[in-house]
Amino acid sequence: MKMAYPLHLTLAILLVATATRGDYSSDEIALLAAIRANTSVDVRPIQNTVVISTILLFALNDVNIGSETMSLSGVLVVLWNDPRLTWDPASAGGIQRMVVNTKYIWKPPLVIENDINSAAVLGSDGTPLRVYSNGEVLWSPPISTTSSCSADITYYPYDKQTCSLTLVGWSYTTDEVDLLTDPNRPFDMKYFTNNGEWQMLGTGYEYTNVTQGVMTFRKLVFKVTVRRQWQFYGLNIMLPLILNSILMMVVFALPIESGEKMGYCLTVLLSYIVLLTLIAANLPPISSQTSIIQVYLSVVMCVGTAGTLCTIVVLRLYHQDETKPVPAWLQKVTQSFLSPLACITCTSNRVVSPLGKDLPEGTEKKTSPQRGYSAKEIAHILDKFLFRIFGIFMSLTTIAFVFTLMTHYI
Repeated sequence: MKMAYPLHLTLAILLVATATRGDYSSDEIALLAAIRANTSVDVRPIQNTVVISTILLFALNDVNIGSETMSLSGVLVVLWNDPRLTWDPASAGGIQRMVVNTKYIWKPPLVIENDINSAAVLGSDGTPLRVYSNGEVLWSPPISTTSSCSADITYYPYDKQTCSLTLVGWSYTTDEVDLLTDPNRPFDMKYFTNNGEWQMLGTGYEYTNVTQGVMTFRKLVFKVTVRRQWQFYGLNIMLPLILNSILMMVVFALPIESGEKMGYCLTVLLSYIVLLTLIAANLPPISSQTSIIQVYLSVVMCVGTAGTLCTIVVLRLYHQDETKPVPAWLQKVTQSFLSPLACITCTSNRVVSPLGKDLPEGTEKKTSPQRGYSAKEIAHILDKFLFRIFGIFMSLTTIAFVFTLMTHYI
């Protein structure tokens, strides 16, 4: 408090000199002149100045995982105590607080370290400070910043992101300027406006100390945890994916005689490739993480490619020359493997002739070992077998994919 005595003396002299005027502006002018005469913008108040910083958050403008950035708007509320700025309100015309330009008194040089657009010291626009008679100084520079944000794309589009805003005191060590925050409320959400895409889950903070030789510098990291809202992506991404998965597995339910199996199969495959391209465009090109939806789309694309090749085989068998005998190995595979798995019951009702013609009813109901299936019948059996195999695989894959995303989201 010894430093406050020269200020009180100077203030008393100035107030006496202006006492004949007796108006508020004269008292404030005298008080400001006393402040300017007894402080310096280049010298911090005390050896270890404690600076408390919180964020009054207005809006979370955007979290872009493609560019790995977070944009927010608000006010950085900074509070510290300067013993040089104390005065007696009774001897200063009842003035208990006043607004002072930053060029007259010291303020901490704060920088948002991970701002991708600018690394300038905050308050360079001359944001005024509010000074109280007890020496407390309140500084509220507005911030509209776009900071880097390491994205977690594993569960996209039902993902949660934790982004940070790193505040540092430029050039000052921790024993010179101790940068802290209110542990109970690092963020003030009083005037926060909800974002249409992201839901705010919580806020937090942490301290990080960086040591360079004998000097230690403090970093104050403000953290924001958000979750993507599912409605838009559920209708525009998840629903098309599930519907395309259904279309992918019913390609073998389309009759071979229709002549549309190949075109249908390629159309569904191309639609998946388009979806994969659109989703990949919204994700950051990083190799350290892989999105579940990308894995799912890649698997489905491989299944679609395999389905296209299998469709070619089915069509080749169906249009094979009937006079050409079916290989014995294919007959054996069909009788012992494909037909039972495809749940074909036709062999229990009739005997298949060597050319594939149905025998009259009432004949032997079991297939003679010497008789076999025609190429067209094998094509139909293979078609039904593939429908069941692809249907089961796509159903299980899709259920596992949706269940994994929903479990993480909930």
